[in-house]
Amino acid sequence: MTLPLNARPRELARAVAIAKRVRTACEAVQRLYPRQFDPSLGGMCEVASLAVLRLLKRSGIKARAVLGEYRMWPHLWVEAAGHVIDVTATQFKEIARNDKVHVEPIPNRRYFKGKRYFRTCHCKDWATPDVDKAVEDVMRRALRASSLSLRKAA
Repeated sequence: MTLPLNARPRELARAVAIAKRVRTACEAVQRLYPRQFDPSLGGMCEVASLAVLRLLKRSGIKARAVLGEYRMWPHLWVEAAGHVIDVTATQFKEIARNDKVHVEPIPNRRYFKGKRYFRTCHCKDWATPDVDKAVEDVMRRALRASSLSLRKAA
């Protein structure tokens, strides 16, 4: 895979490691609320993406959450280190189920920042109180489940 010029491999690796921890936490939350979220994490893109975004920002990685479309479906994902980082991509049939955190270079053909849904968000100005509570729960689980360091890389 060829990295775009603006990508930093070390930063991307840290971002993906954080996203994997969030994915694991989201799977635990999904098991607690099976009626609200399906096992592929469908319906959880907002919670998962905002948790990834906040943890990336805490660790000093520039990132943004983007509301757009994935193959014509409204979807929220994170862009960091020149890549789309999608924790809930397994809800889409064409993404392999073993690809827990989907990473693609920007730009790409699957993720579309369409006029209808496009919005770039910055943490607090996006979330409602219920979503914010769920995001905090996912973040707490992600941090507790690992020795994840959020310190900025030197």
